[in-house]
Amino acid sequence: MKVLVVDDTPENVYLLEVLLQGCGYEVSTAADGLQALEKLKQEPVTLIISDILMPRMDGFQLCRAVQGDEALKDIPFIFYTATYTTEKDKDFALSLGACRFILKPTDPGEFIKIINEVLVEKGSGQLEPGVVAMEKETEYLKEHQARLIQKLGDKITELERSEERYRSLVACAIDAIIILDESGMITSCNDAAESIFGYKSDEIIGKHISLLVPDELRSEQDEIVLGLKEKRQARQIETLRRSKSGELIPVGISFSLMKDKLGTVLGFSVIIRDMTQRKQAERALAEKEARLRLLVETIPDLVWLKDPDGVYLLCNKMFEQFFGAREAEIVGKTDYDFISRELADFFREHDRKAMSSGQPSNNMEWITFASDGHRAMLNTIKTPMYDVDGRLLGVLGIGRDITEHQKLEEQLRQSQKMEAIGTLAGGIAHDFNNLLTAILGFGEIVMEQLEPGSQLREEQGHVLKAGGRAKDLVKQILTFSRRSEQQLQPLLIQFVVKEALKLIRATIPASIEIREEIDVDFDPVLADPGQIHQVVMNLCTNAYQAMRETGGVLTVSLKGISVSEVEAVGRGNLAPGRYAILEVGDTGCGMSREVRERIFEPYFTTRAQGEGTGLGLSLVHGIVLGLGGCVNVYSEPGRGATFKVYLPLITGKSGRPPELKSDIPPGGNESVLVVDDEEVITRLESKLLEGLGYRVTAFTDSEEALQAFRDQPNSFDLLITDMTMPRMNGDALAREILGIRPGMPIVICTGFSELLDAEKAKALGIREYLLKPVEKGELARAARRALAGAAALPGPEAGQV
Repeated sequence: MKVLVVDDTPENVYLLEVLLQGCGYEVSTAADGLQALEKLKQEPVTLIISDILMPRMDGFQLCRAVQGDEALKDIPFIFYTATYTTEKDKDFALSLGACRFILKPTDPGEFIKIINEVLVEKGSGQLEPGVVAMEKETEYLKEHQARLIQKLGDKITELERSEERYRSLVACAIDAIIILDESGMITSCNDAAESIFGYKSDEIIGKHISLLVPDELRSEQDEIVLGLKEKRQARQIETLRRSKSGELIPVGISFSLMKDKLGTVLGFSVIIRDMTQRKQAERALAEKEARLRLLVETIPDLVWLKDPDGVYLLCNKMFEQFFGAREAEIVGKTDYDFISRELADFFREHDRKAMSSGQPSNNMEWITFASDGHRAMLNTIKTPMYDVDGRLLGVLGIGRDITEHQKLEEQLRQSQKMEAIGTLAGGIAHDFNNLLTAILGFGEIVMEQLEPGSQLREEQGHVLKAGGRAKDLVKQILTFSRRSEQQLQPLLIQFVVKEALKLIRATIPASIEIREEIDVDFDPVLADPGQIHQVVMNLCTNAYQAMRETGGVLTVSLKGISVSEVEAVGRGNLAPGRYAILEVGDTGCGMSREVRERIFEPYFTTRAQGEGTGLGLSLVHGIVLGLGGCVNVYSEPGRGATFKVYLPLITGKSGRPPELKSDIPPGGNESVLVVDDEEVITRLESKLLEGLGYRVTAFTDSEEALQAFRDQPNSFDLLITDMTMPRMNGDALAREILGIRPGMPIVICTGFSELLDAEKAKALGIREYLLKPVEKGELARAARRALAGAAALPGPEAGQV
């Protein structure tokens, strides 16, 4: 079945056409009554649906013409209108023979239902053909004219209102609105056009639009107008236009064709928006983004931004090195596209933690850079990012490489730990030295009283030998703690190292090869030869222990190097300068990180019980630090270990061998004041000195000794005092006595003291400084040197006590 749709509005025709065809009807269309009558002559239709207000012939005229034609009057006629909507309009329409009067818009379902009802009635004969009395032509014309005039009046009023609203909208618009005729001449413009371009309306109306177009862009303008005419569609561009003053203004332009209902081109509408502020804002934003990008790129940290789903939005060059990919390859992807699921899960967990808490999330993580495979410790801060409305944008991540910082912190912790252990060791050594003084001193006395070759003398010799080993052990502890007195001298350590290696070669098995590379041509170091010997022996012994089961290569090298400021930081914070570097390496089992962190601790050892004291490397550490150097160790499990010892060189001096001690000198008959808070020590020293011929007065209380000296200041020739005593220390006692009798010979003995060393003692006027345990020979030599120094001084002036 074919339906004829008559309407002058293409949109209305299109909607009815789609609706009817969707329900299975064939559709023919006409734009007014005359065109409809022509189609009715050419093709049969089942139903006519017509608007009322149309050009040339309206719907009322069309309906009357159809009902007056014998060939057409049986076709059902339905009015579908949005203009004639009153009950009188409906009655008049039905009086013309129409079977239905429907108002626009009507629900599509209801509209189709009415269509179907009409066709059913027509098919069943229930729909009577309309009958129009031709004799009432005058009344029809009068009624039709009245309704037409009324509707035209309504339309004119509506049009005037619409035009007024249009003028108001155009006048209030912030964009320039310019109307052109087909030739491009300006026919009207609004106030915004005058404001933007600086022309009054009477200055541009009647002028061609090219007045506003820069010369170099006129071809662009012509191309756009031509394209509009050919394609009959709107066009939008961003370009430049010229104001009255000649200024070029950035604008956005929308071009549209103006057509009537029949499609005839009436002209063009041009809407122009001044984009000066927008362009300035865009430039400012671009500059801000460029500065931000430069800042992000120059930051030495890893910087990235993810959306809430973990998709990367941006990253900097440092982060590119982590993934080993360019930013363009990273943006739009997630961690799971680049790294293992386990690590990606770890990253994602901390992303969610930051987003859920709304606070920055801080964590430490070891990562491997895909660009070159190096590992680094990162301190990562992930911060949730929000827009101005408080909506979550994602997570900003900043990762800082703190690997070197961690190493420095570990070195500091190790240094502090070693310092604390050293202080403890020094305190223990002080008390132990007092005990050893008594043991060794009385042991020597007993030894002298035993018959040579007797069993008791032999056994006593074992006691003294054990005591000597204990003395050496305490000396090692003090050396580790850097509290022992060192016999420092300019020393060419090359020769000490060579001698030590000869001894090492004789003591280790042939399964271990020794490779040495000793440079003999560099400056000396300020060191004690015995301590350097201990360093070499302990490092080589440690290397041997690592290779004793499997054999291997022991490598020892020595040379002079220069350390710059940059290199000094990576070598235990040495001062820049010249150093001797002693390197001892092995091909043994190596060490784990945990073992490396503890190897310099006293008594820490990985050997079986009874195979070592655990003092060897701690002794090395103490000696080297005491000499102003440092020790670095490089080791991994299964890859051996290398120890590097740095010792500062002194220029312009030659090395010399250590001095040898002489035999016990003869004593004298001088009067000696002995002071020590340990009674056993005073008894020992008194016995030793009396055995050498001296007259001894002993006190265990320093204040009592001072009072005795005050009472008889000239009765004593020598003072031998302990350093650490209750109520008054030895240095305080020495000051008081020197204040009473300047130049009084004084020998001070100490098991350990942080308050007084040899240099400070000498500055106080103390002649000799001895470390306990003091052997008979040491005490005798110190006494004679102190007395000899006093004899060399000028005597007291008259009147002195």
